[in-house]
Amino acid sequence: MKDIHFMVPFTIFQEMIAHCHSYLPYEGCGLLSGVGNQVRHIWPLHNEAESNKSFYVSKQHVEKAINHAVRKNDRILAVFHSHPTTSALPSSYDLLQHADPEVHMVIVSFKRETPEVKCYQIVNKRPKPIRVSILTD
Repeated sequence: MKDIHFMVPFTIFQEMIAHCHSYLPYEGCGLLSGVGNQVRHIWPLHNEAESNKSFYVSKQHVEKAINHAVRKNDRILAVFHSHPTTSALPSSYDLLQHADPEVHMVIVSFKRETPEVKCYQIVNKRPKPIRVSILTD
């Protein structure tokens, strides 16, 4: 079986962590777009729920980000969000809400001093870990 991995440029990786950190104590969120399994763009979104246990972004804001990605000839590769106080494992709520198995789930955990980032493919409400490779810019 082929090893699947998710490739993220270092600057985008850092921007994702910084965006999520800026939302503490709430969850931060956004989209990652690119080609194949390589991320090319980040689309930070506003967590309208202002919650430390979930995130919500209105449809119009999500569609706007998707349209920007399409104009860059990208497809949405992942939804990212943070866990302010828990590990980088999908919660039961995360699994229920994730609708598209073609779009990965990336979780940034601030449970420890150094943020932890994990990526998953969600199929039939079950998480399959995907290796994250950080690319030098």
